Amino acid sequence: DVIFATLWWTCKYINEYGPEKGKKYYLVMDFAHWLNFFEELSRTWKMPFRKIAISGWLAKKVVDSGASDVRAVPLGIDNRFKIINPIENRGKTVSIMCHRASYKDIKTGIKAIEICRKDFPGIKVFAFGPDIKKPALLPRWIAYSGRLSEKDLVQLYNKTSIFVSSSIEEGFAFPPAEAMACGCAVVSTDCGGIREYALHSENCLLSPSQDDRSLAENIHRLLNIY
Repeated sequence: DVIFATLWWTCKYINEYGPEKGKKYYLVMDFAHWLNFFEELSRTWKMPFRKIAISGWLAKKVVDSGASDVRAVPLGIDNRFKIINPIENRGKTVSIMCHRASYKDIKTGIKAIEICRKDFPGIKVFAFGPDIKKPALLPRWIAYSGRLSEKDLVQLYNKTSIFVSSSIEEGFAFPPAEAMACGCAVVSTDCGGIREYALHSENCLLSPSQDDRSLAENIHRLLNIY
């Protein structure tokens, strides 16, 4: 009845399919202009598919490109992400996801934490990510857990007070939402998709992308509380 294209390049051949393959939908999960093919990407958005974007911010990007028939259906967080360790038990602890993709901009996140560490040398910092071994870009004072199961990820979130995200742009931004559900105070760059659930000074602290000083100021503000 229905066929979904889930990547820009799958649209190219699904677009040629006949009506016997079902109604054509396109799941738009990212903006990805940093991969230097935005013109080709936006061409696929204009194909005669019904587009479903994973955030309102991303849906607007698709519409602004000249595409039509676009709907936003935001992602959600599984209820297994929850508070299992009281927030007041966590102290001055910080967690961050370490991913070496350029748009994740982990260097800005590390730099911001380093700035704060000068005033709070005793803070504990935990990182996780897809690499099995600890990436060389992480300083020795950051504990690295590598690739975690969902259960272990919930445990990590629950032992930290502050979660830091420094992405330049994200279609939705899952880790900050997961961390929020586990009781972490989130300090993040305004990466676009995060606006689906994050409101500055209401349930998180946002700063401009690629601005380590502003990100550090927000982390510092929270460390003064814990």
